[in-house]
Amino acid sequence: MNNENYVTRCAGCGKRPVQMSEYVDRTLAEPDRYKSPRDVVELDEGTYDPNTKLFLCTDCYIKAGTPLNADLIPTYRKVRAVMGAWTEDPEYPEEAQEGCGSNEAG
Repeated sequence: MNNENYVTRCAGCGKRPVQMSEYVDRTLAEPDRYKSPRDVVELDEGTYDPNTKLFLCTDCYIKAGTPLNADLIPTYRKVRAVMGAWTEDPEYPEEAQEGCGSNEAG
């Protein structure tokens, strides 16, 4: 699976880590450990799949019934098959994920 153009997003709500306070707040609280909200997801989010670059935020994970990762991977692949790279988001360009000091979570 070629994922170099994929954007890290929640498979449930479609938001990027930089748009979610749970990841922005953690980046701000631990700046020595995380450069960006995306780092929080990629390093510590238990539902993150590096092949699809998808994860479930806490709200979506609970709404999904707290599934095991093994059950999430096939779903993530289906989401990518339908959505492709899912890169269109002019309000939050990819560069915005590299730092979070001026970004608003929402």
